[in-house]
Amino acid sequence: MGFNPRESKGLVKITDDKLSLATYLTCVTVASVIWSLSRWGLGTSPDSIVYIAGARSLADGTGFSLISSGGNPVPIAQYPPAFSGALAILSAIGVDPLDGAAILNAALLAVNTCLSAALVYRATGSAVAGSIASMLTLTAPAILTTHTMVWSEPLFLTLLLLTALALTRYQQMKSYASLLWIVLPAGLAPLTRYAGLSVVIVAASTIGRQNLKHAAVFTMATSAGIVAWLVRSYPFASNTGYKSLGFHPPSADQLNLALQTITEWFGGPLLLLVIAGLLVAGLARRAPYVDSRGGADFLRDFALFYAVLIPFMISFVTSEIPFDRRNLSPLYLSLSLWAIIKITSIATGKFRLLWPSIAVLIVVLNSWTSIEWVKILSTQGIGFSSAAWRSSPTINYLKTHRIPQLHTNAPDPVFLLAATPATMLPRHTDPGTRNENPAYPKQIAEIKKNGGAVVYFRAVQWRWYLPDEERLKTELSLHRIAELGDGAVYAIDPASIVQTYKEE
Repeated sequence: MGFNPRESKGLVKITDDKLSLATYLTCVTVASVIWSLSRWGLGTSPDSIVYIAGARSLADGTGFSLISSGGNPVPIAQYPPAFSGALAILSAIGVDPLDGAAILNAALLAVNTCLSAALVYRATGSAVAGSIASMLTLTAPAILTTHTMVWSEPLFLTLLLLTALALTRYQQMKSYASLLWIVLPAGLAPLTRYAGLSVVIVAASTIGRQNLKHAAVFTMATSAGIVAWLVRSYPFASNTGYKSLGFHPPSADQLNLALQTITEWFGGPLLLLVIAGLLVAGLARRAPYVDSRGGADFLRDFALFYAVLIPFMISFVTSEIPFDRRNLSPLYLSLSLWAIIKITSIATGKFRLLWPSIAVLIVVLNSWTSIEWVKILSTQGIGFSSAAWRSSPTINYLKTHRIPQLHTNAPDPVFLLAATPATMLPRHTDPGTRNENPAYPKQIAEIKKNGGAVVYFRAVQWRWYLPDEERLKTELSLHRIAELGDGAVYAIDPASIVQTYKEE
């Protein structure tokens, strides 16, 4: 017996009240537990620092900006503002953005899990499929990792799912009022992540297959915010000097990481082959009761578009994008939900019992990996907010010594933990194109001329494109003023540093 999404009213309607209540309570409970276990706070990366700095600057009224080593605000252009804006709103009620990110992303984990269940139920009418969707979302390492880091992906995934749900409403009504429900989340998606342009493009295509006029209105409405942001950011982005355009296809290491990440989605290579077989069988048959004009088609088309977009960005824009859990999380979520809808639509006889069993096995395997991640988060912390960074002797030194004009290979934890603005050391190689930076000698000469200090963290080995400690000693004629084990502080102009300490 089939289900027709047109027969339901409202954006989300789940008729099995007991099942839906259990799903919601499970999502909220798990999200709350994960938040409470994050003893060291959510994990942080270099991107996280920009989000937090942007939120603090918005809350302080200085615009979406970073504070330079000279204490002046520098507009942020390479990151969209929506996530920082959400954290700034929490700051208005007294919550620091670092703590606010933990609250927001934990809440979004519950929201995204429930939205996954609602979306699948709307497409299939199967309470079992909805429950499986929620569990595959909640336990997936790709989803759990992104929601326990200070990243914009959780908000982006929420907007992606809301767009898919809004498309099911539009499918029923085909009115301008229902179109507005799509404009709101889709328009915010590229202001959360630039890859969110894919949401706008695919949603416009989905709408256009039903009403070209509505698609044109949708495109114009969602473009307003994007254009305004680009107009604001272009003058600053054009002056950053960071150019990675060129042709640099994914390396063998990147492709290997992609294979590892995708295999992890399904709990291992064996189940990956099984699911692939089921999908091939599904593609060979037309779903008997899934309306192809709703959220299901949007999820499929988004997954295909996104799967092409990321390699394109790596090959022609910047090679720094890894095929990791974070960057592939939108692909996992959209593809897994579409696969559940498709498989449910063709399941008959014994197969109707087989595929939920496979899904449960994937949930168990994914839970094992996710639990290990949460264990690390709760006991050691992750990234720059980890116990290792919080107890760093070099960070503690910077907390007690005010050093002007500070240059370092790790300005991120210096800003986050020591509340000290710092400038990144110049790159001898562009990591995006892997080409030598021709401006490097001039940049080094400028630093040497202006003086200041260099703080070198020996644990930061992943920034291979920055000069190492010995090279800096030679090029800047550094004089060590503090040896701290995990790092060292050097004076470029010893006289100015000594004078500063005397004044303090």
